[in-house]
Amino acid sequence: TTGNVGKSNLFPIRREADRATTPDTERDEFRLLLHPTRDFPEKHLEFIEDGVVRPSLTNAGRPRVKGEASIEVYGLLRTGLVEARRDRRTLILAQQERIRRVAELADAYPDEPVLADLLVQDIHDLRAFTEDRQPFAAMARQLIDPFVDALLGEGPDDSE
Repeated sequence: TTGNVGKSNLFPIRREADRATTPDTERDEFRLLLHPTRDFPEKHLEFIEDGVVRPSLTNAGRPRVKGEASIEVYGLLRTGLVEARRDRRTLILAQQERIRRVAELADAYPDEPVLADLLVQDIHDLRAFTEDRQPFAAMARQLIDPFVDALLGEGPDDSE
C-alpha cells in the first residue's frame, strides 16, 4: 500500500487507557517515540551496514518497543534516509581507517610528535560526527564510541 510516511499527528503510547485527557496527566503516559534529547536513540536502534535501522534487542531478546514504534512512525526506512545513512556510515568508516593507519605510524615512530598531534586531531574530527546537531548522530555514536574506546584502550561505560 502507499500512504503517508512520518509522524503526522501520531503519538503512540504503551496503553491507550493511559492517554492524557486533562492537562498535566501526560506524565502517566509511557510514550513509545524516541525523543532525541531525552532518550539515547542508539540504545533503542541498531544501525546496520546497508543504512537500514532496526530495533535493538532487550536482554530477553525482544525488539525494543520504542525502537519499533519510532522506526515506523518516523519513517526511518524511507529510501532516501537509508541511502543517506549508508553514505554517512561509509564516510565514518573511512575516517576510522585513516585513524588506524595514523595510530600505527605513531606507534612505529614514537619520536615523531607530529603523528601524535595528527592522531589527536583526527580523533577530535571523528568525534564531531557524534554531536547532536550532526545528521545520524545516534548511528555515529554507535560506530565511533566503541572504536575510540578500543583505540585508547578504554572499556565501554557501563554506568547509567
